[in-house]
Amino acid sequence: MTQAAQVNTSRARRKWLFTGLVLMVGSLTVTAGFWQLQRADDKRALLASLVPTGLVTTYEGLASFDGKQSMRLEIAVDDVSPDRVFLENRIVDGRAGYEVFVRAQINQVGLLVNAGWVPAERTRAELPSIVFDNLSVLRGLWVPLTEGYVSGQAATEMLPGGRRVQSLRDVDFGDVRPGVVLAEGWLPITAKGPAPRVGVMTHIGYAVQWFAMTAAVIVAWIWWMRTWGRRA
Repeated sequence: MTQAAQVNTSRARRKWLFTGLVLMVGSLTVTAGFWQLQRADDKRALLASLVPTGLVTTYEGLASFDGKQSMRLEIAVDDVSPDRVFLENRIVDGRAGYEVFVRAQINQVGLLVNAGWVPAERTRAELPSIVFDNLSVLRGLWVPLTEGYVSGQAATEMLPGGRRVQSLRDVDFGDVRPGVVLAEGWLPITAKGPAPRVGVMTHIGYAVQWFAMTAAVIVAWIWWMRTWGRRA
């Protein structure tokens, strides 16, 4: 093989390697863009499910609600379990804390209640000391129990004052209706619940960035291919 043929073969090999690299990077950026669009759709569906569609004030309404759509709730409570579950790593105004979960009994129906948010103590050796107010009435927003509450393992720790968990997955609250009630007035700060921390437009913005990166890679590949033969 002549030297010129060897040079051409080496150039062709480099062109194919570069093209393969461009295809790999482009496929990754396109996939990331469509994933962000899917996340935006998921957030739209979540936000739609959190819009209250009515008010539940009776035992009959309580027993028939499926927990798939948000509802306002205002009803008398028969009993509240003394067992308290502290869901860790819940941030409010930049401060770490817990969302406190209990079980409420209304006639024959059990409800999972998010009693509110409390700040964490200085050390992990202790849980916050909390005092509930006006447990005779449960007033708040009844929302679906979304992935943010049940992703990951519970990693339950038994401590004085209650159980500390990383997730509500497999945490036994007894027989409760679907969803969770964000109680108002039981603790000074009502929990925000499953409201997304990142909005729909943020995910769309990320998607646009990924697609722009794909376009930049393609433009760079076209320019490189067209000017390749001019290089020594």
